[in-house]
Amino acid sequence: MQLNPLHDRLVVRERKPVLSSTLYVPDQVDDGLVKELVEGEVVAVGPGLKIRAGARDSMWDLQPGLIVKFSPVCSFPVDGEPGLLLIRRDAVAGVVA
Repeated sequence: MQLNPLHDRLVVRERKPVLSSTLYVPDQVDDGLVKELVEGEVVAVGPGLKIRAGARDSMWDLQPGLIVKFSPVCSFPVDGEPGLLLIRRDAVAGVVA
């Protein structure tokens, strides 16, 4: 599936921690709120929000292939692709060096 995000959206493939026996270790959830940032790889980046005629807001040099930490609270799963999430640029907290 080819997904081109619009405006200030990103498509990210979430990296889930696994044990050596390949058992999934879920994120810690307390009172229904995730309190930790999630790590993922950027798959696609939108062009940025339009701020005036012909100009777009910066996407903070985010590009496919970067590993980022982001808040999963406002993420939406992409249909048909396990692990792919659609997030806003503002959900990104930082780039993993």
